[in-house]
Amino acid sequence: MNASGQVVGTMWSGAPNTVRPFLYQNGTVYDLGKVSNDLAGAVPAGINDSGQIVLNGAGGAYLLTPHVGLPAAVGVSPASGSGSNQTMVFTFSDPRGWQDLGVVNILINTFLDGRQSCYIAYSRPLNALYLVNDAGNGLLPELPLNRSGSVGNSQCTVSTAGFSASGIGNTLTLTLNLTFSAAFAGNHVVYLAAGDVAENNSGWQPSGTWSVPVTPPPGPAVGAVSPANGSGLNQMFSFTFTDGDGWQDLGIVNILINSSLDGRQACYLAYSRPANALYLVGDAGDPSAYSGMLLPGSGSLGNSQCTVSVGAATVAVIGNALTLTLSIGFPAAFGGNKVIYLAARDSTDATNSGWQAVGTWTVQ
Repeated sequence: MNASGQVVGTMWSGAPNTVRPFLYQNGTVYDLGKVSNDLAGAVPAGINDSGQIVLNGAGGAYLLTPHVGLPAAVGVSPASGSGSNQTMVFTFSDPRGWQDLGVVNILINTFLDGRQSCYIAYSRPLNALYLVNDAGNGLLPELPLNRSGSVGNSQCTVSTAGFSASGIGNTLTLTLNLTFSAAFAGNHVVYLAAGDVAENNSGWQPSGTWSVPVTPPPGPAVGAVSPANGSGLNQMFSFTFTDGDGWQDLGIVNILINSSLDGRQACYLAYSRPANALYLVGDAGDPSAYSGMLLPGSGSLGNSQCTVSVGAATVAVIGNALTLTLSIGFPAAFGGNKVIYLAARDSTDATNSGWQAVGTWTVQ
C-alpha cells in the first residue's frame, strides 16, 4: 500500500489455482491482468507513491506507470463581486479522489504575484491553513482550525469563523471567511491552483474577480462587464465605462481578454467614443497594427483569438456611463481560463484609469 491508500495484491480468478493481480483504489478493484496477457498471472511486488506498480511475471519483471490525471482548480463562488468582507467557497478536484489532493492555493491580487497579496495555502493531509507574508516569501503561523482565531497580513485576514473543508468523490470544497484591508482597495483576480500528494499541479488558473471598495476617482473609470463570468465559445458582453465629467469626456476605452495582462495573442479591442469606431489589435499585440470599423456597421473584425460582429455592436450612454455591447466569438484554440480587463481614457488622453480586472471567462 502507498501513501495515497492504493493497494496492490493478487486475487483468485475463479479458475482452479489461478490468481490475477489487482489494484484497489478509491473503493474500486481493477484487474491488472487486463492490461496485457503477459500480466494475467503476474504477482505485484509493490506500488510507490506515484502509483507505479512493479510486477513479477513468467516473462520477467514489469513496471506499470499510470497515466497521471492532473488535479484541477474548479472555481470560486461568488466568481465576482465587491466588498471588504466575504465568505468565499473554493472548489478543487482530483481524478483519483479528493483524498489525493495535497496543497491547494488561493492567490488574490491585481496580477499573478505572491508579493503584497492575499495568498493562502491549505494542506489537505494536515488539515492546516496558512497565509503567506507580505513579501511573498514565507508563511505566517498556521491558523488553528480547531478553535476560534484568525491570521492576517497587510492585504487580508482569514478567520476560522465559518471555515469548513469537506470532500466528496473527486471534489474538495474549502469555505473561507475573508476580510480585506482598505489599503488593498481595487479590482483583483482570484487565482487558484491545486496540487496532489505526488506534487502534480494544475498550475495557476484565473477563476474569478473581486473588487475591494475604493473611492471612485475623478475622470474616466472602469465600470463592469456583464456577464462577469461564465464559459462558452460565443457570448454577448456588455462593458461599462464611466467618467465623473460625463460620458462625453470619455475618449478611448479598451477591452483585453487573455490569460494574463498581455496584448499578444489576445482578444484586444479599442473603442473610440469621439470617432464611434471599434478596433481590434492584431495577434502580435502591437496597438499600431489593427483593423477597425465605424459603428453602426456590418461585417466583423477578427484575429486568431476572437471575432467580433460589428453589426451586433451597440453603444448606450446615460449620465456618466457608456455601455458597449459586443457579440464575441472565440476559437477553440484560444481555450482555457481568461481574465477580462478594461481600461478607459479621457478625450484628451490626460487621464487614464489603468487596466482593471473585472471578470473571467472560460473558453470551451
